[in-house]
Amino acid sequence: IRNYAFDLSDKSYITISNISVFAATITTNSNSMNIILDRLKVQYVSHFVTLPPVPEEYLKLYWLTNPATHSHFHDSGVRLMGANSVIQNSIIEYSAGHGIVLGAAGCVADNNLVHDISYGGTYACGIQPTRCDAPQSITHNTIYRTGRTGIDGIGSNKDIGYNDIYDFGLINTDLGAIYSANDLNLSGTRIHHNWLHDAKNDINHRYPVGAGIYLDQNARPVQIDHNVFWNNNKNDIRVDQNSAPHNMIYNNTMVSNPPDFWFSLHAYI
Repeated sequence: IRNYAFDLSDKSYITISNISVFAATITTNSNSMNIILDRLKVQYVSHFVTLPPVPEEYLKLYWLTNPATHSHFHDSGVRLMGANSVIQNSIIEYSAGHGIVLGAAGCVADNNLVHDISYGGTYACGIQPTRCDAPQSITHNTIYRTGRTGIDGIGSNKDIGYNDIYDFGLINTDLGAIYSANDLNLSGTRIHHNWLHDAKNDINHRYPVGAGIYLDQNARPVQIDHNVFWNNNKNDIRVDQNSAPHNMIYNNTMVSNPPDFWFSLHAYI
């Protein structure tokens, strides 16, 4: 049994295209620059049945706060951890952990189909950008059937646009199709022209939020514009914030029911 079909750690300027991968994934490290993954079909990317704590050295590296809920955060998904790397036109399906992970400046995920992800019930997600200030682009992707979120833990300088995210929250609750938390700095990030709809989290739970965009625990500031929301739970856009700088939210279309849940701003204490 091999965890990695391709281990491109310390390798650069490599293109992998028109390949099918089954029950394995592709990994790189911070020294792997200018990797291109194109027209791949990767199935059963990362499977696990135990949730060991994230090793201590990775908690700081990936800006994590809880070693249990972020189990396998550091070793699951198709992982582009070096600068200026791209995954595009690919199908990523079935993973207990992440679908795609972008770990460095200049990384791009464009025009991918990502589905049936994070069935392990952790904070893993469809596409995971880095939580620091590295510029990254997540565009034109379709993400659906996730245990928790579609895109999670966004940091600053991210371009997140033209994605279709739906059927999220199949296992967890108190979440969003796009989610950030833990006082993260979102300066320079824009979330725009996305379709965010059909939350599947438990609406009878004590914390029933299944928002289209959820900025939790004072994550800020971000520009949110020209998104369309429908069939979400509790809020289409939820902002839990207690200090400046504030977010710019405009020209969005919100049609979830009831209408008093279209937008919610809370002072997070």
